[in-house]
Amino acid sequence: MKRIYKYELEITDSQVIEMPIRADILSVQVQYGSPCIWVLVDDDLVKEPRTILTFGTWNAVLGVNKFIGTYQVESGQLVFHVFEPINEKEEVDK
Repeated sequence: MKRIYKYELEITDSQVIEMPIRADILSVQVQYGSPCIWVLVDDDLVKEPRTILTFGTWNAVLGVNKFIGTYQVESGQLVFHVFEPINEKEEVDK
């Protein structure tokens, strides 16, 4: 069944989140002070690891990545940009 799941993000360079295959990341926002992504999933499907990358403003963005969104914490003093590696996702889709 298709549902929208929320996954909390860590404020870290790279993290792996288990989510159902073919999950579609819809949005990134801060809720109650924690960054989160909202993802359209089919929860009948098996899970796969997905890598999420976070870069601060002015930091080097490494690799070829799909932009997910931007969020701010600490009253906008810290701004982060969230990506998913494209090459990893393409390998899964093959």
